[in-house]
Amino acid sequence: MARGESFIAKLSIVAVSLVLALAAVEASAMDMLLNNPPIHFERNLKSMVALANQHQAGLLLVTFATSTEFNLPPVASEEYIFDLKQHNDITRTGAERSETPLFDLAAVLPDDRSLFTDGRHMTVEGNRTRAQLIGDFIIAEFLS
Repeated sequence: MARGESFIAKLSIVAVSLVLALAAVEASAMDMLLNNPPIHFERNLKSMVALANQHQAGLLLVTFATSTEFNLPPVASEEYIFDLKQHNDITRTGAERSETPLFDLAAVLPDDRSLFTDGRHMTVEGNRTRAQLIGDFIIAEFLS
């Protein structure tokens, strides 16, 4: 075997070994979520708040609402529900720590199938309802 062929053969063995090693490490989606907390989301939220404060821009944080009326992947999955709760909790905590106004849409939006197309994307009526709820909050908290 020529020197170049020997190198290629060794490289191929290493590549196959790596693929086999990676295949042997099976992790569920929940394991991945538990081992990789949403630190980037939290960091980005802090940065957004800091930039708004630096530029004296008004900021209203809003939690993300979904519907449990759909038994569709991914919104019905344990992992999606867990991840969404993590993100909403970070938003709530971040708002409290930074004294940034928060509208908890997840807590007040009705769990009504007609407001969503698939459990996470809103219909026209869902967007109207969301806009009305947020608008009412802004009027009550900042304009009254």
